[in-house]
Amino acid sequence: MFNEAWRATTTSDGAWRISAAQDGDAIDLVLRSRKEPAVHGENGVSVKAEGAGYASHYYSMTRLEVSGSVTTKDRKAEHCTGLAWMDHEFGSSALRENQQGWDWFAIQLDNDAELMLYQIRRADGTPDVTSSGSLITSDGDVIHLTRDQIVIRSLGHWKSPNSGATYPMRWSVSIPSLRIRLRLDPVMENQELVTRSSTPLNDGAGAGGGSARCAQHRGVWPPSPAGVEWRRMLRGRCRRASQCA
Repeated sequence: MFNEAWRATTTSDGAWRISAAQDGDAIDLVLRSRKEPAVHGENGVSVKAEGAGYASHYYSMTRLEVSGSVTTKDRKAEHCTGLAWMDHEFGSSALRENQQGWDWFAIQLDNDAELMLYQIRRADGTPDVTSSGSLITSDGDVIHLTRDQIVIRSLGHWKSPNSGATYPMRWSVSIPSLRIRLRLDPVMENQELVTRSSTPLNDGAGAGGGSARCAQHRGVWPPSPAGVEWRRMLRGRCRRASQCA
């Protein structure tokens, strides 16, 4: 699969190779999954709003081992290793008239478990009842989480100088039934993606820490409102760069 200067291919051993280049910057990475795909929702259906048809099919590759190179126009290629997360979601519906955005999180914990959480925001700022999530255990089991199990609070905001949009920024996340409590912070505030034909997204990486079942954990993540979307995330290290975990 390719599009102009980027391409994604499957290797003979089942891994994925992705490459892209523009204006002297380039990546060339190989990704190998440590877990089976995590299918979200109930019976393979991830509901996004009340009413018929407001749903999608959605799965994630939550722990991909990455190796390869990153090149910038002012440096030589650097060898990199790390972890990545890949989402694939497809459906035929958009936000309902009473919904205005979302906060979306993909969190890799250091005990080899992951969390996917999304909170659809209604026009009055309250979370939609169809918001939900998944806990993926260290052995790959997927546990569906309902809206009433999840507590997400924004601890601040950031206004984009480019689009003028105001985004929630920094969160506390808790799942009391699983004794999970996390604090999440973006690596940097401005990770905004603005296009001509879609809603602006603040889509990027972050880091956090907290506890789960009385154990201390660190995590890395990507969120999303209408966007704060941090679903696509890569963490790792390159030579001359510090590990972001």
